[in-house]
Amino acid sequence: DGTWCWNRNNMIMPNGSGLLGNRGRGTTAQGACIVPFVDSPGKYYLFSLSNDGSYDSTGYLYYSVVDMNLNNGLGDIEPNRKNILLDSGLSEGMIGVPGNNCDIWLVVHTYDDPVFKAYQITGAGLDPVPVLSTAGYQISGRSAYHIGQLAISPARDMIAVTSYHYEYGNFHGTPIQPPGLSLIGALVCRFDPNTGQASDAIQLENLACYGIGFSPDNS
Repeated sequence: DGTWCWNRNNMIMPNGSGLLGNRGRGTTAQGACIVPFVDSPGKYYLFSLSNDGSYDSTGYLYYSVVDMNLNNGLGDIEPNRKNILLDSGLSEGMIGVPGNNCDIWLVVHTYDDPVFKAYQITGAGLDPVPVLSTAGYQISGRSAYHIGQLAISPARDMIAVTSYHYEYGNFHGTPIQPPGLSLIGALVCRFDPNTGQASDAIQLENLACYGIGFSPDNS
């Protein structure tokens, strides 16, 4: 769940406590994502995203490495590869997307600006330098992407992001809205699984949106 890691016997792994994701209120929408190593069977990246739910809290992205060969096959987190800070200033959305070149993309989104960040995982490991892309500025401004989720279509050619800022802002003061832009809504964009880039955003909704998903037919 971003804070704890359990084994198949529903017991916390010996080194599976104290993960730094999903802290505070434990309400990070997509606070944990498990991605397999490309060339090392039994090893996994456990990404954990922290956003404690407060108005000005930006997300911190950490990763740890789970090795299922440890602890007599029940698995454990490698002590020297635990809670490694990868990024900050993020929203609470995070997804893993299979690429087209024996790779996987770990996709997150920035807190204020409409920028997708895609971290590539290949047989060489995790590239700490993300691919950046801006699909459109229909939704932008201070903490516009604070609350919301990411979703990828089954065909992996579309990606969506939501913003729930307005409803949340009713409890934490008046949001600062840039002229001509929206702080809320939902965007659907093209996604290229070859490059990890998002493009051509279309705003589907201009009301506060939290969850989002694609149907099996990619609609």
